[in-house]
Amino acid sequence: PIPLRGDFNLGITCNADLNIRLEGDLGAWRRRMMIIRYDRPAPLRRIDDFDSRLLQEEGPGILRWMVEGAMMLLDDISEVGNYRLTPAQIARVDGLLAQSESVRLFVENCVVAEPNGEITTEELRRAYYDYCEGQSWNTLPEGEAPKALQNAMLKVHHARFRHDVGINGTRRGFRGVRLQKGDQRDAH
Repeated sequence: PIPLRGDFNLGITCNADLNIRLEGDLGAWRRRMMIIRYDRPAPLRRIDDFDSRLLQEEGPGILRWMVEGAMMLLDDISEVGNYRLTPAQIARVDGLLAQSESVRLFVENCVVAEPNGEITTEELRRAYYDYCEGQSWNTLPEGEAPKALQNAMLKVHHARFRHDVGINGTRRGFRGVRLQKGDQRDAH
């Protein structure tokens, strides 16, 4: 981590979706994010010193494009107090934020209270991965998912992790809850 002070516009590039640690501040992330995807194929052949060639051949046009973009941004800020997002951009932000809350959303949407119900940790983990696959979301890594699921089960359903569920009470999991039926699990 590098401590910074001040207001900065940051650009982050990556080859996969980021998993954002929202820490309960979903609205702040939503207001501050713009996701720009590059979905075109990579060039067949790399061009050496492409940046230098591009600036030499297209420099004035690039500068004009940047100034026009800055002016459009200033107009947006003047009119609405922030940059404007298209519906597609809003959907990308909402999708990434939902993916970042995948465990909480799964537990809220797919697990229900039932006095005699129980779920093993393996059933819960498998259902979480199926839920994320159905949403086309990346899951938490294998090492993080079990603890995150335990925390969400406690927070959402007050269901504590136990060592006496399943066949003959020999498995780990949760009591007083069950998985919802499949067709009710898609909403987020």
